[in-house]
Amino acid sequence: MVNNLLLKYGGDTAVGAIGIFATYTGLLCMTVVGVCQGVQPILGYNYGALQFDRLRKAFWMSVGVGLGITTFGAAVAEIFPGWIAMAFTNDESLIEMTRHALRLSCMAFWFIGFQIISTTLFQSLGMAGKSIFVSLVRQVIFFVPMLLILPPIYGLDGVWLSFPTSDIFAVSTVVTMVWLQMRQLRRMEQQHNICN
Repeated sequence: MVNNLLLKYGGDTAVGAIGIFATYTGLLCMTVVGVCQGVQPILGYNYGALQFDRLRKAFWMSVGVGLGITTFGAAVAEIFPGWIAMAFTNDESLIEMTRHALRLSCMAFWFIGFQIISTTLFQSLGMAGKSIFVSLVRQVIFFVPMLLILPPIYGLDGVWLSFPTSDIFAVSTVVTMVWLQMRQLRRMEQQHNICN
């Protein structure tokens, strides 16, 4: 879908720009996934051991690290997009297109670390359905409708703006889910303390 829309509104240069954007953001996301893999057994163990306080601390520490990675990546994309583009190509038109694409597409990338870590939270608690939903909410549930709505209105910029728009909707949804889950964990903790 993305490639077809980019070809329609921006041609081959836009398709090249999405390749650079996808590679750059993919590297950042994979770094956060590494944090997820490190924290998952800690979250799972503490949940099983009913150590809810340690679970929350581990989760929020990993959220801080994840947000730090994606915030740094978004800041670089906003401030130095040309440098990122030049790491992949020396074609001036592609550098200019990528510069513009990164600035628009990464506007809300700051918060994605939270969403990625939250996927691991639900997975660690044995809530596969919620974990899958959190994984899909950004890339499918909100992103596809944005691709159908924004490009016909804004053209090529609409394709680039579909990324931050879906990011904002997705993170808002995940924040609500995590807040509700933390409330449930507190209730479980209180019940456990009363029983003991």
